[in-house]
Amino acid sequence: MVKMRLLLFIGIILFSYINSYSQNKPEEVLSQGKITGHVIDKDSLFPLPGATISLYKYSDSTILKGAIADRKGKFEINDIPFGKYALKASYIGYSQKFVRNLEINSSKPSLNLGQIGLNLSISSTDEVKVTADKPQVEFSAGKKVFNIDKDIASSGGNAIDVLKNLPSVEVDIDNNVSLRGSTSVQFLINGKPSTMLSSGTSALEQIPANMIENIEVITNPTAKFDAEGTAGIININLKKESNNGINGIASLNAGTYDRYNASLNLNYKIDGLNITAGYDFSKHLWGMDGSSFRQTTLKDSTSTDSTSEMNQSFFMRNVHLSHGMRASIEYNLSNSDQFILNSSYRSWNSDRTGESNNSANNLSGEIIEKSNSNSGEISHSPNLDLSFNYRHSFEKFHELTFDAFYSTDNDDENTVNNQYFKYPDPYYYGLNSIGLDKNKSIILQSDYVLPLRDSTKLEAGIKATMKIMDSDYRNLTKSDTSTDWILDAAKSNHYKYDENVYSAYAIFSNKVGDFSYSAGIRVEQTVTKGEQKTSGGVTNRNYLDFFPNISFGYKFNLFHELQLSYSRRIERPRSWFLNPFVEYMDYYNVRYGNPNLKPQYTNSFELGLLNNFTKFSVTPSVFYNRTTDVFDRFSLLQPDGKMAVTWENMSSKYSYGLELNCSGDPFTWLRLSIDGSYYKYVVEGVQSYAGTKREDYSWNTRLNSTINPFKELSFQIIGNYMAPSENIQGKRFASWGVDLGARYELFENLTFSFRASDIFHTQAWHTISEGKGFYYENNMLRLSQYVSLGIQYKINQGIKQRQRNGDNGFEDEGMF
Repeated sequence: MVKMRLLLFIGIILFSYINSYSQNKPEEVLSQGKITGHVIDKDSLFPLPGATISLYKYSDSTILKGAIADRKGKFEINDIPFGKYALKASYIGYSQKFVRNLEINSSKPSLNLGQIGLNLSISSTDEVKVTADKPQVEFSAGKKVFNIDKDIASSGGNAIDVLKNLPSVEVDIDNNVSLRGSTSVQFLINGKPSTMLSSGTSALEQIPANMIENIEVITNPTAKFDAEGTAGIININLKKESNNGINGIASLNAGTYDRYNASLNLNYKIDGLNITAGYDFSKHLWGMDGSSFRQTTLKDSTSTDSTSEMNQSFFMRNVHLSHGMRASIEYNLSNSDQFILNSSYRSWNSDRTGESNNSANNLSGEIIEKSNSNSGEISHSPNLDLSFNYRHSFEKFHELTFDAFYSTDNDDENTVNNQYFKYPDPYYYGLNSIGLDKNKSIILQSDYVLPLRDSTKLEAGIKATMKIMDSDYRNLTKSDTSTDWILDAAKSNHYKYDENVYSAYAIFSNKVGDFSYSAGIRVEQTVTKGEQKTSGGVTNRNYLDFFPNISFGYKFNLFHELQLSYSRRIERPRSWFLNPFVEYMDYYNVRYGNPNLKPQYTNSFELGLLNNFTKFSVTPSVFYNRTTDVFDRFSLLQPDGKMAVTWENMSSKYSYGLELNCSGDPFTWLRLSIDGSYYKYVVEGVQSYAGTKREDYSWNTRLNSTINPFKELSFQIIGNYMAPSENIQGKRFASWGVDLGARYELFENLTFSFRASDIFHTQAWHTISEGKGFYYENNMLRLSQYVSLGIQYKINQGIKQRQRNGDNGFEDEGMF
């Protein structure tokens, strides 16, 4: 109750602040001058609508006024008191530009700065460090953009390591990624889906951190995006050079636990042609040590309850090896037409080994069984992505686009599990699983944008997504009585699953003064077919869904903005959630899917307030999410004593809470970012769990600090904490960790980096689950404590930066 009141109190304070701010705007400063200008892309000369213009007092560097460039890139700042000023023009992804020594007086009350050209951001020279420094977090069009070049602590790591350091994002011991406590997240790479992720988010380990430009987190996407992913969208944008001539980046990293990665990315651009090619290599050891305790109660031959306990200790090691290649061609056919061809290929190999020791006893402590096991798995997973994009511009912001996308991913696995029983009767049981998963995806999409007026536009589009999944597994067994592996047809399976989603959307957006709004609707027709080739069973589904999306925004001024949004989203079951065939994981555990599993739906509301001050920003937001037909892992004890895992629509849930992000530069040598969320969640059981209810408060927080004792040297420390959480069948205990990083830049284009991950080795995972006839407790500790060293060389970028300096009177090394 106290926590509930605290949350309510925080919400009241937030809304009171919003209300008082809107009703008590300061009186306009009496002034007599104005400044106008035109912000453009320096290379293409295209306007940059939405560019931010800030006017600073020259005497104390405080911000006086600001403006946003219109759709033609033009801006105007009125009512400026006579005096001396400096002006800053900035745009996401571009270098900031300062214009100093501006003076408004009675003889010159108006200044027209003409065209102000901005360059795409590059962080290679001293000049750019002052004028092109991008913040760690940017807020744009309802999404948060996290610039990864600021994440020193993730250097030498992979995409999973980067995600661990992002606000609102949580990563568990198995690399499952959740957003605000929900694992229903849609992942995109460069704005497109990839079959590489069809086998789960662990595939993100294949993407080196130094290849990532930024990561976008969208909790309430517009109707333009697929409705899949009830928690929202995480889009990983890879780096792409855009400077004229030949340039690129080469990097090499090495660390403990056999961790190595290297990459080379080259770019050639001339006139309207841009060619990019890249290669990357990654090898690392992943593993965990753990123990578990399980208590089960079964009926014996006399129908009397018989309770036993099992203790298990285990370890697992997995060596990942991947090679990736990518190439793209962008060509401007004319000022109105452009096409882009993208291709990427990645080969991922995995070699996993593990051992376990098992001991079972009755409640009096008498040992009833002892065994140990060893297992191994070798897998090979090639992935190919191809895409084509065509864009036709009728006029500025009036355009038609067409996209075609093809992706394929194959996963070839060979797993062996050997079980050796020591007591009461020695014997051997072996299981060999040979499987091939083949996944294909084809996407066709067209989008149209029609500006109706300067601040009004209509967007519409159609899309067809076709997925084909084929899973063929053969299981062979061996025992004391056989020397050869024998095919067990009863444990072999061939399953095919097709999922086609046909969609259309429309969005209307408008701006009236400081008030803006957007309303959209997305319609999706889902057609699925699950075919059990082994047993002959077929499951067909065909359903139509509507997904509305509404957002409102109000600008109190340039630095304070209110945002309110609502969306409805869906999560469809994955193919292996639906396959009813029983898969034997080992001697004690099996899993199988549920062909009757229904999709789950979420309604999300979010209210946020953006506050940008001179040296820091504060962004509080409150949210409410309600999900129906929640499907989750469901554990149950089988009559033979084996633990089974399946999936059930076993609950509905809702959560509401507060999220806060504070970041800024209190000193020139220190950058701080503190974020966290505090929320209440309620899980209500349905069907067999009707009447069951779990509710609690949970929270998480993260501190990110960057220290720059010298211009070339920087240190970063990141600490995070995740509070306990519960579900219908159990709970997860708290976990925390601290990472450390350092970076040294030399000769303008050479960078050395150091990373220490989980320096206190505290990233442990402790879970409890219980149900009818069983209680299960699991403890796991990852091999997450390691150090790595890296080097990065930027090809030609230092030369090109010097060539760009001095082009006009607006380039400066600093503001003053």
